[in-house]
Amino acid sequence: MPETNENLEPTPKGEEVNYDDLLKSDERFSSWLKSKTQKAAETAVQEAGRKWKIMHDNSMSEAERLRSMTAEEQAEYYRKKYEDAEASHQRKENARKLEGETASLFSQSGIPNEFLPLFNFETATAESVKSQVPIRVLPEGDV
Repeated sequence: MPETNENLEPTPKGEEVNYDDLLKSDERFSSWLKSKTQKAAETAVQEAGRKWKIMHDNSMSEAERLRSMTAEEQAEYYRKKYEDAEASHQRKENARKLEGETASLFSQSGIPNEFLPLFNFETATAESVKSQVPIRVLPEGDV
């Protein structure tokens, strides 16, 4: 069935619609599109403002906490923060190494490396990966 315009005149199939002309000629469509666009923009601005406020409040509350701490408490706070960052870095480094070892294991077993993303290497252990991978070492010439 052919599409219809505001005057209920059929628009022939295959004929391209010029949306600039449509916006100029169809007030209802233009009004509807404008309201949808404005609502989407308002929602995006509100969401960005909400995220900024949360980040700002978190940083302000951290600064206020630090101000109320003694020098020893501040030292302990920064030591813990450093240890957490170091542990996170170590987890990522271990995950990188485990992923490399798993890629090598895949290569030896003839398994495509496209399956690597199936593992969360930050939480996986070598034993858990090996238990999920069927190990089949191929002869040297078959790789």
